[in-house]
Amino acid sequence: MNKRLKLIVSGLLCLMLVVLTGCQVTGLDVTKVLNNASGIKSFEGSGNLSLEFTNEGTAKPIKLGDVELSSLGKLNLTITSMKQSEPNTLSLTGNVAIMNHSIPFSLQLSKAQLSILIDNNPKPIVFKLDAMIGQSINISGFDISAIFGDPDKLLTLLSPFVISKLPDLKNVSVSAVNEKINEESLDLQKVHAELNSAETLAFAKSLLNNMVANPAEVKILLTKVLKAFYNIPDVKEGEMDIFGGIIDSASQTVVDLLKETAAGLDTAASTGGVAALLNDKTSIKTDVYLDSSAQIRKLGLDVNLGGAIKVAGNFSFWKVNQPVTADPAMTIPTNAFQWEGTSIMAHLLKSMNSDSDAYKLLYSDLKVLKKEIKLIVPPTGKGGKVEIGSSFISKDGRTMVPVRYIAETLDSEVTWDAVKKQATIVDIMTGKTIIITLGSKNATVDGAVVPMDDPATAAVLVNGSTYVPLGFISKALTGEKAGWDQATKTVTISKK
Repeated sequence: MNKRLKLIVSGLLCLMLVVLTGCQVTGLDVTKVLNNASGIKSFEGSGNLSLEFTNEGTAKPIKLGDVELSSLGKLNLTITSMKQSEPNTLSLTGNVAIMNHSIPFSLQLSKAQLSILIDNNPKPIVFKLDAMIGQSINISGFDISAIFGDPDKLLTLLSPFVISKLPDLKNVSVSAVNEKINEESLDLQKVHAELNSAETLAFAKSLLNNMVANPAEVKILLTKVLKAFYNIPDVKEGEMDIFGGIIDSASQTVVDLLKETAAGLDTAASTGGVAALLNDKTSIKTDVYLDSSAQIRKLGLDVNLGGAIKVAGNFSFWKVNQPVTADPAMTIPTNAFQWEGTSIMAHLLKSMNSDSDAYKLLYSDLKVLKKEIKLIVPPTGKGGKVEIGSSFISKDGRTMVPVRYIAETLDSEVTWDAVKKQATIVDIMTGKTIIITLGSKNATVDGAVVPMDDPATAAVLVNGSTYVPLGFISKALTGEKAGWDQATKTVTISKK
């Protein structure tokens, strides 16, 4: 598995285990469980996960754009096969059921890339992970991105500290059970925990406050982590401590951040969207099933966030740290779509089969390409100063807008020819091509000469950006006229 992504996945798993094993349960070695979870080399498994948005207990519906999430019904993810043959590889096959769609998929993950074959699309979608997650991470001027190169080592260093700061949980129980996993009957240890809204908040606050109660301990931990990943020599008597100031500053930054987070939990829980998720309907129930070696063999999760979001899942694992035969490598054609740092949803949809359920879900049901741009027209009017990126009124009374901002927001690509002083706009989905030349009152749209607005108005360069009449660019890119709100002096460009 890609190392940074593995860190995220392992971290989430460990967070679940931390919540689950938040008190000192007799006979349970929490450190061993966490270390085993982060150090798994190979396994096979299967599972299912459901996600449902109900809007119960919320002041207003939860939305994704213009789509009320409750209208999606329940999302069911079924993983029929999950294989990790070595630490840096993972393959999944399964199905996503949502609304009236059933979307089969297969996924392969390596150190360098994630490849997904969705529905009946002929070519996989490829995500180059190192390019996507390769940015540096700075704390007090120190780049800590290298730390995420070995998540197993990092989690091993952090786990003892976090475990030592865990507050007690009331509702935790351990029992002996017999479970069938991959047709094998196993005697397991079941650890069950429950949290309600108040307990969840109190647990999080106590853990954060315990972690920063002694800042010196945070500094010692950070020093240990940095020395494990960087060549930081011990300071001998009489030598200058080059890294001491950096570590002091970094540890103080971490302490301050944790303190601010703890202090802000009460406010966050009583206002805004968080308040809707933490109420008397909130509950978190988790189950972890362990074998005699303290390896996780089964996970169960049942979460109700304020009645608004419900999550439930079960996962089973076998052949843990045993030989596993990997799935055949997915064939990646040279023209497969690769998601890059500049990719947007339109690029993804363009690469998909428009008859597939996945395409119909994204395009028709979720309307991921629906856009709305609102621009306030400055009241200064004709000839006034133009702020960078804003609209303005030309001397002849036309509303002028920046081409690149409008076009790129509406899922088009823009290139500039400095010699010809031309901006070329290409709609990613349709291929429609618009060429605009500075100083010209006409544009070409798919080869046809078209006047820009009525009366025609020339494209101009303002603050390094090409501006054209609002009416022309709205009609050319959306097929619709722009809207106008006289009261707020706001223009609206909508793409349905």
